[in-house]
Parts: sequence; C-alpha cells; structure tokens
Amino acid sequence: MKVLLVDDAIDVRLFVSKYLEQWGFEVKVAKNGIEALEHIKQFNIQLVISDWMMPEMDGIQLCNKLRTTDLGHYIYLIVLTSKSEQIDVVKGLSSGADDFITKPINIEILQARIYSAMRIIEMENKLKYMNDILMRQNTDIKKAYVQLDANLQEIQHMIGNTEVVVLTSDNANKVSNIK
Repeated sequence: MKVLLVDDAIDVRLFVSKYLEQWGFEVKVAKNGIEALEHIKQFNIQLVISDWMMPEMDGIQLCNKLRTTDLGHYIYLIVLTSKSEQIDVVKGLSSGADDFITKPINIEILQARIYSAMRIIEMENKLKYMNDILMRQNTDIKKAYVQLDANLQEIQHMIGNTEVVVLTSDNANKVSNIK
C-alpha cells in the first residue's frame, strides 16, 4: 500500500519514512498540501499522514480539499500535530481528519493507528468491490427487463394481428369454420 507522508520538516519525513518502509509501505513524500494533492492525483494513495502546520497549504486545508474533491475512493487522513487542545481536535476532525497523533511522534502509537487505518481502508475497499458487483447485477437485471418488455410487446403485436378461427364439429364429425 502507498502512504503519502506530508511534512515540511525533512527530519520528520526521514524519521517516519524509515519506519513506514520497514513496515512494508511504499512511501511518497510531500513538503506541503499542494505537493500532496499532486501526488494524490498521480498515485493511488489511500492513506495520508500529514503535518498540521505547513507553508502554502497546511494539513487542515488539505483535509478540507480532500473531503470536497471526488477522488473515486476514500482517503484515510492522520494529522500530526503539536496541538492537543480540545478546540484543535474538534477543528481537525471537523475539517475531515480521521485521526490525530501528537508530536513528538511515538512510533508505536503511529504504527497502531496506521494498522487501524488499514482495517478501515480494507473494509472500504471491500464495500466498494461489493457495490460494483451490485451495480453490474442491477444493470444486467435492467437489461433483462427491457428485453422481456420488448418480447411482451412483440407477442402482443403478434396476437393483435392474428386472425382467430373457431372450429366446431357436429355429431357427425363434420367440421365447420366460424369467424
């Protein structure tokens, strides 16, 4: 799975990237939200770990942008921040963040939160897959109904253009034609 790490501090990018790679992730990095959006459009990113405070476009602005843009799939967003006041948590969650990790980063907490995110991403992927199957089946059913309707109309047309003939016979087995 590709993980996008967004932080303007090179030491944080190097530190966190090292662990992400050890845990088996393909890591992409960006210095701010603008670069992050470019990476998200270019690569199939489902997990973003972003610093809150960055130049040009901060983590909260990135959250808002991601939540108002149709990317075709859900992106789980973890915000790294030194902010820990309730008002900050509310602001971050309201902007679309899924989780928070306070700085300095505790690597075990980061790993646990990432694995939790992966479970949610996996469920979202399964739901999307099942929804795609249901959509295809619904399309097939609609096509079958259209074909049944066409067949019914053809049968009704054939019945409407058919001459009805009633045959009767008497006791002497003489057949007569009555219209």
